[in-house]
Amino acid sequence: MAKIISYSDHIDRNSSQSSNYLIGIILVVTGLLTLIFYIGIPILIIGIIILLSKSRKGYVFSLGKKGEKEVTENLTRLDNRFTKS
Repeated sequence: MAKIISYSDHIDRNSSQSSNYLIGIILVVTGLLTLIFYIGIPILIIGIIILLSKSRKGYVFSLGKKGEKEVTENLTRLDNRFTKS
C-alpha cells in the first residue's frame, strides 16, 4: 500500500533538500575561491617580480649585481691593511 503523506511534510522535505543543495554549493564555491586565492597570490608576486625585472625603472635582479660590483670596486680602493690578500 502507498503511504499517504501530508502536503506540509512534502514541502518540508523539499525545502530541506534545497537548503542542503544550497549549502553544498556555497561550500564548494568557497573552497574553490580559497584555493584560487592561495595559489594566485604567489603567482601574482612572481609575475610582479618578473615584470619589474623587465621594466626600466624596477631593476629588481640587476640591482643585486650592480651592488655587488660597487662593493668590489670600493674594496679595491681601500688600503691594503683592511683587505685580505
